[in-house]
Amino acid sequence: MQKPIEMVEKFMHLTNDQRDVEGAVGLMADNVKFDGPAAHCDNKQEYREMLSRFMPMHRGWKKRQVFENGSDVRFIDDISLEPPQGEMLTLEMSEWFTVTNGKIKAHRIFYDPAALKEAFNLH
Repeated sequence: MQKPIEMVEKFMHLTNDQRDVEGAVGLMADNVKFDGPAAHCDNKQEYREMLSRFMPMHRGWKKRQVFENGSDVRFIDDISLEPPQGEMLTLEMSEWFTVTNGKIKAHRIFYDPAALKEAFNLH
């Protein structure tokens, strides 16, 4: 069985480098929980739908730091997005994953939503 950090590194590669939604979702538990400033999901199907909506805007990724503590893995990274009606923006993020029984059970993201709200005219 892969270590939690290996599982999350694989997930990050599939989403950020390969844009492989099905491969990434295959690493998730059926009841995966996702929480972030702009979205929430309670299962694998909802996560798949959210990721499918996100991918067309995804333009780049830069890993800054990775930390592992038992089954928890944290990334500090930058995500570059190009919203349909806006200019390119880069979000500095912290991502927190929990891996249980070889599957990603939880994914939480933290960032300042002001830039995202501005880009999507969500004032």
